[in-house]
Amino acid sequence: MKLEHWQVVFTQYRQAQSVLDGWLPQAAPGSAAAAGLLGREGLRRLHDELLEVIERLRAGLGAHARDEEVQDALRPFTYLVDERVLLRLADSEQPLWPLLQYRLFGEDGGGEAFYTLADQRLDQPGSPALLFEMLHFCITAGFGGRYLGHTAKLREYQERLSARIVTPPPAPASAASGESLGPLLYAFPARYYAISAASVLGLQCLLWWVTR
Repeated sequence: MKLEHWQVVFTQYRQAQSVLDGWLPQAAPGSAAAAGLLGREGLRRLHDELLEVIERLRAGLGAHARDEEVQDALRPFTYLVDERVLLRLADSEQPLWPLLQYRLFGEDGGGEAFYTLADQRLDQPGSPALLFEMLHFCITAGFGGRYLGHTAKLREYQERLSARIVTPPPAPASAASGESLGPLLYAFPARYYAISAASVLGLQCLLWWVTR
């Protein structure tokens, strides 16, 4: 994935987190704070705000990738956002959440569909790297789905996805200047992962990055 793609992904992921924190602040570890209750109107408004984030992601990726690649990449991101909402909602309101995945893809089982999609494309030669990178990003960002809490299985998927992601070779040094001209595409993903992880995921320790 190009550096421009990742800038779009991280920006919109951070925006989704901000929207979610505004509506359903995450309780501090060890806190006895109750899960969030929004009511039907609050759920609808949260849904609409997060839908706008996903559409901005679609537009941003669409400037650099084909429509079908973007559509595939949006699916795991949408499953991630839905899961984040459901994990913060009170049990009584979880069934009331208007799933973003249903609105966009007519699906309601993202926890299973995520891994079905991964398995299908991992077994399919020639699948675009953009999807593998988005799947990897979502697991790294905390998506669990059917394997929520199963660290070994999640790591296994990350390793399989990493094997399908090709890192461009280093660019030749500039003859005009020995100084760096900024974050290079060829330094991605190792350098950009490290920098972006610190800013986007804060103090959370990321599981594994693509180029580990």
